[in-house]
Amino acid sequence: MCNFKSAIISQSGEIYQHPFLDSHNDIIDLFHLQDGENPHWTPIEFLPGLDVFNLDTYTFKFDAERPFWADDDWIEQAKTKLSNIIKMMIVDKDTKILVDGAYLIKPKIKISKIITSRILLAKEADLSRADLSKADLSRADLSKADLSRADLSRADLSKADLSRANLSNAILFRANLSGANLSGADLSGANLSGADLFRANLSGADLFKANLSRTNLSIANLSGANLSGADLSRANLSRANLSNANLSGADLSGADLSNANLSGADLSNTFRDSNPPESWKIENNQLVKN
Repeated sequence: MCNFKSAIISQSGEIYQHPFLDSHNDIIDLFHLQDGENPHWTPIEFLPGLDVFNLDTYTFKFDAERPFWADDDWIEQAKTKLSNIIKMMIVDKDTKILVDGAYLIKPKIKISKIITSRILLAKEADLSRADLSKADLSRADLSKADLSRADLSRADLSKADLSRANLSNAILFRANLSGANLSGADLSGANLSGADLFRANLSGADLFKANLSRTNLSIANLSGANLSGADLSRANLSRANLSNANLSGADLSGADLSNANLSGADLSNTFRDSNPPESWKIENNQLVKN
């Protein structure tokens, strides 16, 4: 099992790691380490406690049987080196640009641009108007972060925690948000055209006048979401949960609503230029089963 922070450490104390890699096998391949019967290295994990910024809470763990040469002094030296690596990842002051690394951004810190970097944590960070295009934010904790008007086009946000984040007027063109948690997020006016939101959690999210044209929202949870005035033309909403969602004035032309749950959804002025999907009808501005 590989987690943050994964590394390979040699008997001599040399640490092999890469900011973009969590897999020990990938690290072994990258550094061409020889895996013999008795290798002079061992896979380890340096795991944070509840406070990822507090290095005293980190736990050193062998990912295989502890080698006979890894005595207590060797472990303490390894922990010191790993702590120094983590320190270099922590961003605790406003920074214009982050390049070529993995980062843990403290709350309220302002970042303007991220290039070829991996963000692991940016909870409550100020990323408003930041250039995050093509950034690796997969599995990142971005809960309550300010991403208003940020450029996240083609960014990887798969399985990221964006709950209650401010993404108003953000650009998420063709971003990967599959499996992301966007519950309670503000996405009003955001451009999500062509984005992948497969299995994303958007329950209670505000998507007022958002551009969701051609997005993949298959099996997404949009229960209680505000989609009024949103552009959902040609979106894939198959098997999506739209129960109690506000779709008033939304554009659903060409959208795939097959097997979607639309119980209790407000569809007033939604199908003004087209008909409801097959087996559904509108009653009192709500879509109900025939």
